[in-house]
Amino acid sequence: MEKSKTPKSTKRRETIIKLLDGVISAVCLMYAISLQESSKTGGVPLSYILLYLALGYSKLLQGILLYRTDKIYFIKNMFSSAVFLTLGIVSCFVKLDNNLKFALTFTYYVILIIERIFSVIKRHKLRNIIKNVILSLIFIASGLCSFAFLMESIDEDLLTNVLYLHAFFIFVTFLIHIIYISFSQIKIDVLAKIIRKTFAAEILFGLILLIFSFSIVFQAMEPALTTYGDALWYCFAIVTTIGFGDFTVITPIGRVLSVILGIYGIVVVALITSIIVNFYNEVKNIKERADIKEDAIKAAGVTQAPKPAEATEATEKIPDKKE
Repeated sequence: MEKSKTPKSTKRRETIIKLLDGVISAVCLMYAISLQESSKTGGVPLSYILLYLALGYSKLLQGILLYRTDKIYFIKNMFSSAVFLTLGIVSCFVKLDNNLKFALTFTYYVILIIERIFSVIKRHKLRNIIKNVILSLIFIASGLCSFAFLMESIDEDLLTNVLYLHAFFIFVTFLIHIIYISFSQIKIDVLAKIIRKTFAAEILFGLILLIFSFSIVFQAMEPALTTYGDALWYCFAIVTTIGFGDFTVITPIGRVLSVILGIYGIVVVALITSIIVNFYNEVKNIKERADIKEDAIKAAGVTQAPKPAEATEATEKIPDKKE
């Protein structure tokens, strides 16, 4: 009899898949940029073939990751993967002319529209429906442009714009996906509870208030900081102690405020970091102990292991700041 996978092995498997997906997503990002650059020169890049093969493998990994948790998205990703891999393989044996380019581009927009339909099926909330309808209209318009250029004579300027837009969509999609993969390893709900139950929220609010207030003064007093956005960027560099050096202050008031903001930022960032790290490690250790306990129960032959309440209630045990 096959043993069921333990939470540790499942988590390890998901981590490996996310790691591979992140690497392939970075490859997609690279080839999307290459496609953007080649669309300006009008060349016939190999990037099309490699990009669609990478798209297919990325969707395949995303589907595998959702096999047990989300059947609808699993089907969607498997379908997209099959289409992209087929297009990539076909492109290896067919002359990559303008007609094939637009066929690939048009198919990509069709896949995007189908994915929006799956998203609406999955979530029926009004906000999600409106968002997906707007995105679908954009993709439909782009796909119709590609189809029109495919069927009629192709103007070189329009050709460049359509190919560039196609590569831009892929670029944005995978940039967002890479950011999602990176942040998915962080338990945002745990961090939110920690911030609510400690002094971190008040300290963070004070820092944000100081940044926005000082930015107004910097914009009014400093000749180098002509816009409010530049002033915010300068404050961010000071608070994080990065010090890009692209903006400097020269007035006495600006320098005094910079010193105050720098000292306050050093203290606050260190304080918030220590609070979050300490409580986050505590919650993580409780979760690991709960997983070990569940593994031991399963190893002992219990078919239905009790749900570890320790992990779900870990953040509730954090003492309130007022106590």
